[in-house]
Amino acid sequence: MALSLLALDIAYWKSFYYCRNQAFGILGSIVHHLGDAAMIALCPPFLAAALQTRLTQPFGTKRIRRFVTATAIALFFGTIASSAISNSSAGQILLYMSVVVVFAFGLVASIQAWRSAAHGCFLRHQGFIIPD
Repeated sequence: MALSLLALDIAYWKSFYYCRNQAFGILGSIVHHLGDAAMIALCPPFLAAALQTRLTQPFGTKRIRRFVTATAIALFFGTIASSAISNSSAGQILLYMSVVVVFAFGLVASIQAWRSAAHGCFLRHQGFIIPD
């Protein structure tokens, strides 16, 4: 009960603050979307450098990195433009779905790197087995 009252109180003051200071809400939205676009642009090249697997190898090339960065910038400006011009959330949905795809790719690439490392470790340790 107390937690729900606290949440209602926070929601009230947050809505009160945003109604009084629309510039803060707009600036916060821009910074938030810029951070999402930066995650889209930076996550795949970092995965390529860290994991160095066949799945992440294409993201290590300059051409693909430039393409991913240009796509992230276009998504950012598309999100801001769709919110400002037509008051639509289509840009936000597209941006967030792109973030989900990048994170899902990161999860799959990490699992694949972990499995290949565990398999290589298993093959190396077979040499230490003493046969009967």
